[in-house]
Parts: sequence; structure tokens; C-alpha cells
Amino acid sequence: MPASLDDNRSARDAILARVRKALGKTGDRASAMAEAEGYIAAHRHGPRPTLPADLPGWFVKRATEGGNADEETLRTIHRVAFDEGAEAPLLKKSFGEIVFPQTEREKKEKLRGQIAAAARKLSALVAEDGSPVPRQMAIRVEETIGELLEAIEN
Repeated sequence: MPASLDDNRSARDAILARVRKALGKTGDRASAMAEAEGYIAAHRHGPRPTLPADLPGWFVKRATEGGNADEETLRTIHRVAFDEGAEAPLLKKSFGEIVFPQTEREKKEKLRGQIAAAARKLSALVAEDGSPVPRQMAIRVEETIGELLEAIEN
């Protein structure tokens, strides 16, 4: 189990003091700390992609420019997006394969990634302190998941 930050605070503070001294950043750090905490609070979820304001319009544009849909399908996409007012998630579900076609390799890689992520999550859950899974069963599950991950990652 990883040590908490409180367990290694003095070592961390000593290292940071040496780094600050080397950088010439000695003295009161309260303002820098407040600035850093403000930045972290404002960016808690990390960078996010910017999305077009008109997602359905962007979707129709991609469908038209992609050249993967015939005229009838493009008319249907346009009607559903603009006349019926469908939102982007519904458009993607209905027409995503046409607008954003994937090769078989891309589909397999996406599926492999989803299986690996689910397997790692399950492994972490059964190993958690207080897990309702009996210890011996958790060990067998983790071993099986290890075999699964090895098989799909090689």
C-alpha cells in the first residue's frame, strides 16, 4: 500500500527546500502556494477539448465532407439533425459508423482496450481493503485477470 503524503512530509519538504534554493526561490511561499492552489482548483479535471457550439451542424458537416455517405443518407442525417433537432449523441449512435468509419483493426483495438480497462478495474476492486470478495476467490480472480491481460496485450 502506498505511503500517504503525511508519512513522508519531512523528506519531501527537505527536497523541495533544496530545489527552491537551487532555483533562487527562497522566502515566503504563501503567495506562490495560494496561486498554485487557485490554478489546481480551476483546472481540477485537466485540459478538456473544445467542442463546436453547434455539434449537430459539425456532425452534418463531417458527414458531408467525409464522402462515406450517399446522398439519401446525407439527406436523412440533415433532416434528423436540423428538422427533428436530434442531439449529437443520437446522431453519432444512428450514423456514427457512416460518418466515422473504423477499420476492423481499429474496432478490435478499441474493444481490446475496453476489456483491459474493465479487467484492471475489477482487479483493483476485488483487492481493495474491505472488499466483500473472499480472499482466496480474490486471488483466483486476480490470477485469471492477469492471464487475460497477458493474452490480450501480447
